[in-house]
Amino acid sequence: MSQSEYGRKTDENWEWPCQLLEVTDGDSITLLIDRGFDDRSVRKIRLYGVDTAEIHITPEGSAEYERGMAQKHFVERWFDSMPDEHFGFTLHTYEREGKYGRWLGDVSYNENSLSEAILDEWPEAVY
Repeated sequence: MSQSEYGRKTDENWEWPCQLLEVTDGDSITLLIDRGFDDRSVRKIRLYGVDTAEIHITPEGSAEYERGMAQKHFVERWFDSMPDEHFGFTLHTYEREGKYGRWLGDVSYNENSLSEAILDEWPEAVY
């Protein structure tokens, strides 16, 4: 990957090569971001424009919990369905920090947007 691909600015947004570390729920993930020059950082990301059902403060077995778990598994499957490349995903940041200190952004692989895939499956999850 050429140095010009690290931290590329597009309009008011930034793009960073990244890889998945953890799926917290349907709209929150943890990524390892490669900023170039061996500068990597772990960041919690809130998916921009998406608000999925809660699973951490909702009683197990409730309709909301079941929907939230389905959305979390969808996100896990989305990542698993993409080729396994070292830092093959791209984080597109929209704001550096949102509520709770998470970066706001979307993740893509080539032209495949995670946020768009979630909203295609659950249009009511738009935020």
